[in-house]
Amino acid sequence: SAKNVLKRCDSLDNSELNWLKRMISLYVHPVVVNDDNETTSRFKTESDDLERHMAEAELRDVYTCFISPVIDYRITGDEEEDEKLFNLLNDIMNLARRHLDRACGHLRQFIVDDKGVVLIFTFGLRGSTFPNMIAHHAIPVTLSLCQSLLEELGIKTTAGATFGKVYCGVVGGSKRHEFAALGPSVNLAARLMSPKT
Repeated sequence: SAKNVLKRCDSLDNSELNWLKRMISLYVHPVVVNDDNETTSRFKTESDDLERHMAEAELRDVYTCFISPVIDYRITGDEEEDEKLFNLLNDIMNLARRHLDRACGHLRQFIVDDKGVVLIFTFGLRGSTFPNMIAHHAIPVTLSLCQSLLEELGIKTTAGATFGKVYCGVVGGSKRHEFAALGPSVNLAARLMSPKT
């Protein structure tokens, strides 16, 4: 009951309460986490960020999928043609989000660069781990996403997917960083996506 929880927390000292708060905050969206001494993340010190990043880093079994829509992604300079491309990219993004939201997957990145357009999504990170995750969530959403891109938008795709141990955590410096999923299985998924030459 709530009273029992309050009694147990009353017996903790400040350092234990701070540790408990840090551990619980790992599972709560940062917007929801409320620090007593600060109202926004800009007041946090670099050591606080480093400590949080180290606490969040972990090795997990993750399903990683790379999907590359086969489209002409180059900007031409023609305003009308470029607007068509931007609308198409937006449609691809919306379609991917719709499928992943339904299956509770995470869209890791949506990249448009000199190598093309790539969607990277995962299952197995915090918030997207389930019993029978691969058979009931990951593979069905991979197949349905590729099929929907073809049927709804007329876009063929190349795809690569793997399942394996992955480093999940923040990479980069204290001023500029991102959450990443890194490991041999991620690299293999990218290679499997690449069309055979």
